[in-house]
Amino acid sequence: MVISIFSISLILQSIFSNFTRVIESYFTPLFAICALILVYPYFKNKNYFLFSCIFYGMLYDILFSNFLLMHCFLFFLLGIVIMILNHLWNNHIYSVILFTVITIGIYRIIYYFLLSIIEKIEWTSFDCFKMVIEAMMANIIYIIGAYFITDFISKKYKIYKID
Repeated sequence: MVISIFSISLILQSIFSNFTRVIESYFTPLFAICALILVYPYFKNKNYFLFSCIFYGMLYDILFSNFLLMHCFLFFLLGIVIMILNHLWNNHIYSVILFTVITIGIYRIIYYFLLSIIEKIEWTSFDCFKMVIEAMMANIIYIIGAYFITDFISKKYKIYKID
């Protein structure tokens, strides 16, 4: 279940990211990060989850970015954030939407900060805010649909999931 969620998220992100470059809209896909939120409840061992975050970040770097190991670090941090959020709240649709907003916001702010250091680009806080907002709509729609699909599959096939 976990590998299929990761794989489908990467494929959909690559398709949608090519599409959104053309139309320049508020639908910036970050489905890979949404996948981290979706798969967390399926891990009994949290260390395996963090290892999966690092591995998935490395795969994300290879497929989508020019910065080797940057997303390994970012996905590891997001994995810790997701673990903390799941410890504080139960896993249901409203909390998953909240986790998505918080996680994507943290990802975009850290990513913005790292890009401004690495590439020495002077951006404003408005640019950072715009990056965060642009990422929300498509990812919230994706997480809602993916949550209901994965929840249905896990109940139908009796796959262990934290609630």
